[in-house]
Amino acid sequence: MKKNIKLYIMLPLLTFLSFSSCQKWMDVRPITEDQFDRVFSTETGFSQAMIGVYGSMNATQLYGRELTFGVLDVMAGYYTPQDGGTQAYGKIRTNYPYKRNNANKDETVVNIINNFWTGLYSQIANLNNVLMNIDSRQSVFTGDNYRLIKGEALGLRAFLHFDLLRMYGPSFLSDQQALSIPYVDTLSSIVTQRLTVTQATDRIIEDLQKSLALMDQDPIRTGENPNNILAPASPSSTLSSYHNRRYRFNYYAVAATLARVYLWKNDKINAAKYARIAIDAQSAKFPWVANPQNIIVEGNTARDRTFTTEHIFALNNPLLEDYAPLYFTAGGSSAATRLVVSQQNRTTIYEDNTEDIRNQYFFTAYVNSENSRTYFFPTKYLQNAGNSIWYKQQIPLIRISEMYYIAAECTEDLAEASEYLNTVRSARKITSILSLTNVNKDNEILKEYQKEFLGDGQLWYYCKRKDLSKPQLNELFDWGVWNKEWYVFDMPENEFQYGGR
Repeated sequence: MKKNIKLYIMLPLLTFLSFSSCQKWMDVRPITEDQFDRVFSTETGFSQAMIGVYGSMNATQLYGRELTFGVLDVMAGYYTPQDGGTQAYGKIRTNYPYKRNNANKDETVVNIINNFWTGLYSQIANLNNVLMNIDSRQSVFTGDNYRLIKGEALGLRAFLHFDLLRMYGPSFLSDQQALSIPYVDTLSSIVTQRLTVTQATDRIIEDLQKSLALMDQDPIRTGENPNNILAPASPSSTLSSYHNRRYRFNYYAVAATLARVYLWKNDKINAAKYARIAIDAQSAKFPWVANPQNIIVEGNTARDRTFTTEHIFALNNPLLEDYAPLYFTAGGSSAATRLVVSQQNRTTIYEDNTEDIRNQYFFTAYVNSENSRTYFFPTKYLQNAGNSIWYKQQIPLIRISEMYYIAAECTEDLAEASEYLNTVRSARKITSILSLTNVNKDNEILKEYQKEFLGDGQLWYYCKRKDLSKPQLNELFDWGVWNKEWYVFDMPENEFQYGGR
């Protein structure tokens, strides 16, 4: 094995991960036994290790931007980049330069895609650090915390592998026997070989099932107060003390991810089964956002722009206040970073429905001085001074609404499917009742995804899972990455040169 190309895995106590040019592929620099003993000698150490993983997931190269409101939403066609194709987002729009065999390949864009691979596998390595030490140190844990942290680490490892599979492998529908990603469950200098789409999917499900069994007493499920080492009690009298467990990969996040993975596998029976676990807990644990008009009331301390009460899994990102304006305000952004939605796209997404609270409250107008056209900044991630910390700094990774969409897709009963969609539509203050037919069902579900997940990075995954092309989308957007070849990201070049991939 070559020794000069390495991905250096850091101890998982750092909050943010720096993606340097030397981080190439998954050969691991061993850390010493003394370091292991220091980090994992206490329950607090294990908890800090998990917090370090969540913090690193917040990097702008990962879920802090590109895997939520950045690249994946650019590829889904939500935005109309303002730089004429001269910067990364505009280049992705015009010639898809992240593919290895593309004559228009652009190294800046390639590096953005490469960071998904190196960044997510780096956090998988940190989770493997936790998992390889936790069984031999059960004695340091109190209560049920050993099972909670082990289950959380197993489930989060599967979650990250699933996003890698959805990016770097073909869809299950397209080619389930194609080689996709390695499933890395150990820390070793031996290169982990790639699995087929089916094999990787089954490994993900296996870890998630183990995780769900371990977390059956998760405080967010039982309603009991969490141990402070796992989650400090909320200072808000309006929120249950287990509310903060939604910011971890909790029991319901595992069930929701299982629903995603089974639907990816086209196993609708199991997908519906696990979606229902979250749906059945919705009113008690994930209530629909209350008083959404508060979003536009200046000075209100409950401006819940991301509908935090509906989050099944989310990241807390205190840096949003600093960098969200760089993309979603006229004064803070430049042509290279400005992420705006055209009038045509906004009208198409929300079907020109002025009742929809997302259409009402999630945009501010921007007039481009060069072409005098009006565009709209999404405001979901903008922060307001004085707003309650429980309603800001949140980046949702799984929402309860998605479970209703999954349940609707999985049932053959059109009345039941309609009820699932209408439940979410009602929560968004849409009064018209949707009636599904065998002809319109798929298209109506797609339209609900479009409305709900602007800024979340989920629409592109939906379209890839369904192998949708632009003609199938009926020209819903000005443009988008609607090509089976473009749906599959290339692994970093060094994986082929040195990793034997």
